[in-house]
Amino acid sequence: MKCVCCLCLFLALVAPLRAAVYSEAAPPREPLSTEFTLRVDGQNVPVHVAKVASADPVLRFKSVDDVPNSGKYFDVTSLATFDMAGPVDVMVTCPGTVTNVKILPAKDAIKPLIEGHRVSFHLERPSLLVVEVNGDWVRSLQILANDLQKNVPPADGPNTIFFGPGLHEIDELRPPSDSTVYIADGAVVRAKHLQKAGRLSRSKAMTLPCAGAALSMAAFARFTRAVCFTFAARI
Repeated sequence: MKCVCCLCLFLALVAPLRAAVYSEAAPPREPLSTEFTLRVDGQNVPVHVAKVASADPVLRFKSVDDVPNSGKYFDVTSLATFDMAGPVDVMVTCPGTVTNVKILPAKDAIKPLIEGHRVSFHLERPSLLVVEVNGDWVRSLQILANDLQKNVPPADGPNTIFFGPGLHEIDELRPPSDSTVYIADGAVVRAKHLQKAGRLSRSKAMTLPCAGAALSMAAFARFTRAVCFTFAARI
């Protein structure tokens, strides 16, 4: 009897851990999507917005030809990110009726269930997905489901510039040589000037915009869950 009680207690403690979903709330002044809302295992996950090239080729060419006003010729996509420690159930709600939906990549063979304004599906493991509703491939929902984060650098670590959750507005970001810039989940960093180029610590090359470009570094953070740049040398 004692063994059975211990086993029940163990299962009660382990079960929630396997189904854990972690997602930071968006900063108060950060705009959220009006196209989608997202719930993962019953937990609300913020859906952010990001500017992308328009589906209209005329507007795409204008954004190149009319550089001073290029910011006017954009469209908006939605994206959400969360960490998962086991299989989860995902529910996407749209403002209008859903007639058809495509979940990419197709090789994952995820089969969605459509019920009026809602799309739901089961996710077995961390994945990077695009949910296209009613054939709209630009104003889609990009879901970045990650495994639980590890190896977070200490906020007060040597040569570390650490941005915790919240909105950070700075004039410039010029990391010195051999430094690390960490942008946590739920952090949005807006900088007017940014040192050119850097190397992502996850061994994924990434070139940052030149100094003088307006930048919301949240786009990087959202696409990779949390970002850790290692600047090997000044450029």
